[in-house]
Amino acid sequence: MPDLYTASPNTKVEAPQKEEEKKPIAKVRVSPFKKIVSQNLSSKWGLMINPQKVKFANQEKDEEVLLLIRRHPITNLPWGLAFVLMIFALPAAFRFQWLAPLPSNFQMVVAFAWIALALAIFWGGFLNWFFNVNIVSSKRVIDIDFYNLIYREVTDAEVEKIQDVTHKMGGIFGLIFNYGDVVIQTAGTNPEIEFLKVPRPAQIAAVLRQIREEAEKEIGQRH
Repeated sequence: MPDLYTASPNTKVEAPQKEEEKKPIAKVRVSPFKKIVSQNLSSKWGLMINPQKVKFANQEKDEEVLLLIRRHPITNLPWGLAFVLMIFALPAAFRFQWLAPLPSNFQMVVAFAWIALALAIFWGGFLNWFFNVNIVSSKRVIDIDFYNLIYREVTDAEVEKIQDVTHKMGGIFGLIFNYGDVVIQTAGTNPEIEFLKVPRPAQIAAVLRQIREEAEKEIGQRH
Protein backbone atom coordinates (compact mmCIF):
# COMPACT_ATOMS: atom_id res chain seq x y z
CA MET A 1 0.00 0.00 0.00
CA PRO A 2 1.56 3.30 -0.99
CA ASP A 3 2.47 5.80 1.72
CA LEU A 4 0.33 8.89 2.10
CA TYR A 5 2.39 12.04 2.44
CA THR A 6 1.12 14.80 4.69
CA ALA A 7 3.05 18.02 4.93
CA SER A 8 4.13 19.01 8.44
CA PRO A 9 3.39 22.50 9.73
CA ASN A 10 7.00 23.56 9.10
CA THR A 11 7.13 22.14 5.65
CA LYS A 12 6.84 24.67 2.88
CA VAL A 13 4.49 23.67 0.24
CA GLU A 14 5.25 25.06 -3.15
CA ALA A 15 2.41 26.91 -4.68
CA PRO A 16 1.10 25.30 -7.82
CA GLN A 17 2.45 26.81 -10.94
CA LYS A 18 0.12 29.25 -12.59
CA GLU A 19 -1.42 28.19 -15.80
CA GLU A 20 -0.10 29.89 -18.82
CA GLU A 21 -1.89 33.11 -19.29
CA LYS A 22 -4.48 32.76 -21.98
CA LYS A 23 -3.79 34.77 -25.02
CA PRO A 24 -6.43 37.40 -25.66
CA ILE A 25 -8.87 36.26 -28.31
CA ALA A 26 -8.70 38.43 -31.36
CA LYS A 27 -11.92 40.27 -31.99
CA VAL A 28 -13.72 39.24 -35.14
CA ARG A 29 -14.13 42.23 -37.38
CA VAL A 30 -17.72 42.81 -38.40
CA SER A 31 -17.99 44.23 -41.87
CA PRO A 32 -19.61 47.67 -42.20
CA PHE A 33 -22.23 46.15 -44.50
CA LYS A 34 -23.38 43.74 -41.79
CA LYS A 35 -23.50 46.59 -39.29
CA ILE A 36 -25.74 48.61 -41.58
CA VAL A 37 -28.16 45.70 -41.97
CA SER A 38 -28.26 44.65 -38.31
CA GLN A 39 -28.78 48.23 -37.11
CA ASN A 40 -31.73 48.91 -39.38
CA LEU A 41 -33.54 45.58 -39.85
CA SER A 42 -34.44 42.40 -37.97
CA SER A 43 -35.32 38.91 -39.20
CA LYS A 44 -39.09 38.63 -39.51
CA TRP A 45 -41.89 37.87 -41.98
CA GLY A 46 -39.80 36.45 -44.84
CA LEU A 47 -36.81 38.70 -44.17
CA MET A 48 -33.51 37.15 -43.02
CA ILE A 49 -30.60 39.39 -42.08
CA ASN A 50 -26.97 38.25 -42.23
CA PRO A 51 -27.89 34.57 -42.75
CA GLN A 52 -24.97 32.28 -41.98
CA LYS A 53 -25.74 29.22 -44.10
CA VAL A 54 -27.15 30.81 -47.24
CA LYS A 55 -25.15 30.35 -50.44
CA PHE A 56 -25.99 31.05 -54.05
CA ALA A 57 -24.59 30.21 -57.47
CA ASN A 58 -21.50 32.14 -58.58
CA GLN A 59 -20.96 33.59 -55.11
CA GLU A 60 -17.42 34.90 -54.66
CA LYS A 61 -15.25 33.80 -51.73
CA ASP A 62 -15.23 37.19 -50.02
CA GLU A 63 -18.87 37.96 -50.83
CA GLU A 64 -21.17 38.09 -47.80
CA VAL A 65 -24.92 37.50 -47.95
CA LEU A 66 -26.54 40.39 -46.10
CA LEU A 67 -30.24 39.92 -46.83
CA LEU A 68 -32.42 37.06 -48.00
CA ILE A 69 -35.88 38.35 -48.83
CA ARG A 70 -39.08 36.55 -49.80
CA ARG A 71 -42.53 37.94 -50.44
CA HIS A 72 -44.47 38.73 -47.29
CA PRO A 73 -46.18 35.52 -46.06
CA ILE A 74 -49.59 37.22 -46.15
CA THR A 75 -49.34 37.19 -49.96
CA ASN A 76 -49.83 33.41 -49.76
CA LEU A 77 -53.35 33.92 -48.45
CA PRO A 78 -55.20 33.51 -51.83
CA TRP A 79 -53.78 30.10 -52.73
CA GLY A 80 -53.80 29.03 -49.07
CA LEU A 81 -57.52 29.75 -48.77
CA ALA A 82 -58.17 28.04 -52.11
CA PHE A 83 -56.43 24.90 -50.85
CA VAL A 84 -58.36 24.85 -47.54
CA LEU A 85 -61.72 25.42 -49.25
CA MET A 86 -61.05 22.64 -51.75
CA ILE A 87 -60.13 20.19 -48.99
CA PHE A 88 -63.27 20.97 -46.99
CA ALA A 89 -65.45 20.97 -50.08
CA LEU A 90 -64.83 17.27 -50.71
CA PRO A 91 -66.50 15.95 -47.51
CA ALA A 92 -69.34 18.40 -48.12
CA ALA A 93 -69.82 17.00 -51.62
CA PHE A 94 -70.33 13.50 -50.22
CA ARG A 95 -72.37 14.75 -47.27
CA PHE A 96 -74.87 16.61 -49.44
CA GLN A 97 -74.63 14.06 -52.29
CA TRP A 98 -73.53 16.57 -54.91
CA LEU A 99 -71.89 13.69 -56.79
CA ALA A 100 -74.92 11.38 -56.51
CA PRO A 101 -75.86 11.65 -60.21
CA LEU A 102 -72.48 10.15 -61.14
CA PRO A 103 -71.68 6.41 -61.07
CA SER A 104 -70.01 5.32 -57.83
CA ASN A 105 -66.72 4.41 -59.54
CA PHE A 106 -66.63 7.76 -61.29
CA GLN A 107 -67.31 9.54 -58.00
CA MET A 108 -64.05 8.16 -56.60
CA VAL A 109 -62.19 9.24 -59.72
CA VAL A 110 -63.56 12.77 -59.32
CA ALA A 111 -62.65 12.79 -55.61
CA PHE A 112 -59.03 11.73 -56.26
CA ALA A 113 -58.71 14.22 -59.11
CA TRP A 114 -60.04 16.97 -56.81
CA ILE A 115 -57.50 16.09 -54.10
CA ALA A 116 -54.68 16.03 -56.66
CA LEU A 117 -55.71 19.48 -57.92
CA ALA A 118 -55.80 20.86 -54.37
CA LEU A 119 -52.33 19.47 -53.63
CA ALA A 120 -51.02 20.88 -56.92
CA ILE A 121 -52.31 24.34 -55.96
CA PHE A 122 -50.69 24.08 -52.52
CA TRP A 123 -47.38 22.72 -53.78
CA GLY A 124 -47.18 25.20 -56.66
CA GLY A 125 -47.96 28.15 -54.38
CA PHE A 126 -45.41 27.11 -51.78
CA LEU A 127 -42.61 26.50 -54.29
CA ASN A 128 -43.34 29.81 -55.98
CA TRP A 129 -43.07 31.63 -52.64
CA PHE A 130 -40.07 29.72 -51.33
CA PHE A 131 -37.85 29.90 -54.42
CA ASN A 132 -38.74 33.42 -55.58
CA VAL A 133 -36.12 35.24 -53.54
CA ASN A 134 -34.18 38.47 -53.52
CA ILE A 135 -30.62 38.54 -52.23
CA VAL A 136 -28.52 41.49 -51.17
CA SER A 137 -24.83 40.73 -50.77
CA SER A 138 -21.82 42.89 -50.05
CA LYS A 139 -21.25 43.12 -53.80
CA ARG A 140 -24.56 42.60 -55.60
CA VAL A 141 -28.32 42.79 -55.54
CA ILE A 142 -29.93 39.67 -57.01
CA ASP A 143 -33.49 38.93 -58.08
CA ILE A 144 -34.30 35.23 -58.61
CA ASP A 145 -37.61 34.55 -60.37
CA PHE A 146 -38.72 30.93 -60.07
CA TYR A 147 -41.10 29.64 -62.74
CA ASN A 148 -40.83 25.87 -62.32
CA LEU A 149 -38.36 23.23 -61.17
CA ILE A 150 -36.36 23.39 -64.40
CA TYR A 151 -36.48 27.10 -65.22
CA ARG A 152 -35.63 30.25 -63.31
CA GLU A 153 -34.50 33.75 -64.23
CA VAL A 154 -31.71 35.51 -62.33
CA THR A 155 -31.08 39.25 -62.57
CA ASP A 156 -28.27 40.97 -60.71
CA ALA A 157 -26.36 44.23 -60.53
CA GLU A 158 -23.29 45.39 -58.65
CA VAL A 159 -23.98 47.43 -55.53
CA GLU A 160 -21.86 50.38 -56.63
CA LYS A 161 -23.90 50.65 -59.84
CA ILE A 162 -27.13 51.35 -57.97
CA GLN A 163 -28.32 54.81 -58.99
CA ASP A 164 -31.64 55.14 -57.23
CA VAL A 165 -33.83 53.09 -54.89
CA THR A 166 -37.55 53.72 -54.46
CA HIS A 167 -40.34 51.84 -52.73
CA LYS A 168 -44.06 51.56 -53.40
CA MET A 169 -46.86 50.52 -51.07
CA GLY A 170 -50.54 50.24 -51.86
CA GLY A 171 -53.75 48.51 -50.95
CA ILE A 172 -55.26 47.84 -47.55
CA PHE A 173 -53.24 44.66 -46.92
CA GLY A 174 -50.00 46.36 -47.96
CA LEU A 175 -50.55 49.20 -45.51
CA ILE A 176 -51.72 46.97 -42.66
CA PHE A 177 -48.98 44.35 -42.99
CA ASN A 178 -46.28 46.76 -44.20
CA TYR A 179 -45.23 45.21 -47.49
CA GLY A 180 -44.70 46.56 -50.98
CA ASP A 181 -42.25 46.81 -53.88
CA VAL A 182 -38.65 48.03 -53.92
CA VAL A 183 -37.48 49.31 -57.31
CA ILE A 184 -33.72 49.56 -57.90
CA GLN A 185 -32.44 51.67 -60.80
CA THR A 186 -28.93 50.65 -61.91
CA ALA A 187 -26.33 51.71 -64.41
CA GLY A 188 -25.62 48.10 -65.39
CA THR A 189 -26.93 45.91 -68.18
CA ASN A 190 -30.14 45.43 -66.21
CA PRO A 191 -31.43 48.97 -65.72
CA GLU A 192 -34.13 48.00 -63.23
CA ILE A 193 -34.42 45.30 -60.58
CA GLU A 194 -37.62 44.83 -58.59
CA PHE A 195 -38.19 43.22 -55.21
CA LEU A 196 -41.95 42.57 -55.30
CA LYS A 197 -44.31 42.42 -52.29
CA VAL A 198 -41.47 42.28 -49.79
CA PRO A 199 -41.82 43.14 -46.08
CA ARG A 200 -40.68 46.56 -44.82
CA PRO A 201 -39.99 48.09 -48.24
CA ALA A 202 -39.11 51.54 -46.86
CA GLN A 203 -36.47 50.11 -44.50
CA ILE A 204 -35.03 47.85 -47.20
CA ALA A 205 -34.75 50.78 -49.60
CA ALA A 206 -32.97 52.87 -46.94
CA VAL A 207 -30.54 50.02 -46.20
CA LEU A 208 -29.76 49.61 -49.91
CA ARG A 209 -28.88 53.30 -50.15
CA GLN A 210 -26.53 53.01 -47.18
CA ILE A 211 -24.91 49.87 -48.63
CA ARG A 212 -24.34 51.71 -51.92
CA GLU A 213 -22.71 54.63 -50.09
CA GLU A 214 -20.48 52.26 -48.11
CA ALA A 215 -19.44 50.45 -51.33
CA GLU A 216 -18.58 53.75 -52.98
CA LYS A 217 -16.55 54.74 -49.90
CA GLU A 218 -14.55 51.47 -50.01
CA ILE A 219 -13.86 51.92 -53.73
CA GLY A 220 -12.63 55.46 -53.06
CA GLN A 221 -10.30 54.22 -50.31
CA ARG A 222 -8.75 51.64 -52.64
CA HIS A 223 -7.94 54.32 -55.17
